[in-house]
Amino acid sequence: MTPRYEVRREDDGSWTVVDTATDLPAVVNDMPQLGHSEEDARGVARELDELMGDDDG
Repeated sequence: MTPRYEVRREDDGSWTVVDTATDLPAVVNDMPQLGHSEEDARGVARELDELMGDDDG
């Protein structure tokens, strides 16, 4: 299965969790997932993929 959420390094060195279905920052509880450390962004992306994984079939 291809991950729906990926991480992207921003020009300022922070990391964004990106929803590959929209190519926009992922939103959790009305908060865009911006400004993370790389480790935190990867963790958020992994958690979102696990939570959303059941929707694929």
